[in-house]
Amino acid sequence: FGYQSWPVYLENVSSLSDRDWSSNFVAWRQHHPHGNLQIIKQIRSNFILSDTLLGNEQFHIVVYLSQITQGLCVKHQVEHYRRMQSEVLPDGRGLTSGAIYWQLNDIWPAPSWSSTEYNGKWKPLHYFAVKFFAPVTVTLHEEGGYLVG
Repeated sequence: FGYQSWPVYLENVSSLSDRDWSSNFVAWRQHHPHGNLQIIKQIRSNFILSDTLLGNEQFHIVVYLSQITQGLCVKHQVEHYRRMQSEVLPDGRGLTSGAIYWQLNDIWPAPSWSSTEYNGKWKPLHYFAVKFFAPVTVTLHEEGGYLVG
């Protein structure tokens, strides 16, 4: 499992018109069908994202939010798996002993599931992973209308 984010490279593209999530350049770098729309939709489910931020002047903010959102998505999933370590649901799911997210690295600067940039720099997901894969962690989730930990 995993979730895409945009690389920092995109915020440094020389052509101002290419610093837009809907530009031909960004679309050319994206190989996941509807991937850019999925990234924007998930950012909007976590943050208030005005349409003015989606333009080229503030694209670096959207790139950063895509990386934070990627970290939050994977963190949420890993925490769910960890809660299921000793639980079996009626449909048979559970007893999850671990998780491996996709993917560690990139070979070129493009939207991807990696937790590091193509040059080896850590994305926020990599920092999140240090904490959500810690031997002991505390999580909260909603169950039957109540927050439980």
